[in-house]
Amino acid sequence: MAEAYLTGCPARPTLLPSSAAQLRAAAPSALFVSTMSARLGSADFFWAPASLAVDDGINVIKPNDVPLLNPGRWLFIPSAAPGGFVDFELSGVYAAAIVPGTFDPMWSPKTNATITLIELTRRTAGTAGTTLLDITINGVTLFLLPADQPLATAGFGDNVVQYFSIFDPAMVTLVPTDLVECVLQTVETFLLGPPPGPEGLRVRLYYTEP
Repeated sequence: MAEAYLTGCPARPTLLPSSAAQLRAAAPSALFVSTMSARLGSADFFWAPASLAVDDGINVIKPNDVPLLNPGRWLFIPSAAPGGFVDFELSGVYAAAIVPGTFDPMWSPKTNATITLIELTRRTAGTAGTTLLDITINGVTLFLLPADQPLATAGFGDNVVQYFSIFDPAMVTLVPTDLVECVLQTVETFLLGPPPGPEGLRVRLYYTEP
């Protein structure tokens, strides 16, 4: 990969391609980490190692060296438009959490709303495994495909920030009677530390209002 594409610290560089074709050509993708980002003009992307979304050249870009049926995509990060957000948080080490299980609190919008972006942060990694989450509206998943659901693996390391914006179009529009929940589906295994992990999990749901 040409050094001209990179900025920032070596562990978490930002790619600065001049075109979608150049971003597809950046390689080897095996060295990309989940906290990496790319800026294409005024558009920001993040590396989603588990995504299987279809490359449309606008919201999703697949590296050339990733085989067609293999995961790993650059996903567009939409700006958090005026509106609001709601947080679902777990305090403390959660390796022993019951899964599947829901976070507190559950949430219902006060007015009609449209979900635009999900942000996942996880401070301390576990030893192995995956923290996998789902957002449900009245018990039905928000995500079009299981591969689009928020996750952080132990291999991502500490201080993970991930964005997710590939949703089922039929599920993004909310009304005040809708019940939104965050579901913890799997967890990373316990890390003795210090600091112990997995720990410090937050899922932030951004939405707009009419």
